[in-house]
Amino acid sequence: MTELSGFERKDLEAVGLEGWLPVSVASTDQGMAPSSPGVYVVFSEHSGPGEFLSTNPAGWHKGRDPTVPSTLLEERWIADAGVLYFGHTMNLRKRLNQLHRFSSGEPVAHYGGRLLWQVSFSDEYVVAWKATSEEDRTTVKKSLIRQFKQKFGRQPFANVQREASRPELHQ
Repeated sequence: MTELSGFERKDLEAVGLEGWLPVSVASTDQGMAPSSPGVYVVFSEHSGPGEFLSTNPAGWHKGRDPTVPSTLLEERWIADAGVLYFGHTMNLRKRLNQLHRFSSGEPVAHYGGRLLWQVSFSDEYVVAWKATSEEDRTTVKKSLIRQFKQKFGRQPFANVQREASRPELHQ
């Protein structure tokens, strides 16, 4: 993965991320996302403080409430970062469909990105993707998160993997 010069949309486009469609459009069969392995980013043009809902409208996957305390969301929010989440998958179109369905309240498997939907302006999110080989998808995602952590000192807002010290994220 090429090193990023920053995390604005133009920087992500420079390393091959494309699409930049509303989550609901990118995820449909008529959407542009390919059915190949790859990485994806959920992005927001919103800057400044986060605005959070008291209840998360996302799906209850395996009966688990996706709602987390607002204090946790405030703590995780990075005001000047448009990148909110990096993901990887074996099938971009299918995964983005799950992302949209989960955001719409269906109990599908996209619980790892659940913090996204407790933000009041989540209907403004766009998603971009980069097709990769099956073998490279994990490496590319790890590289993107590593570079993000170098710039901001932590993972993107909604990436909660590997934070075992935060049990409230793993209910």
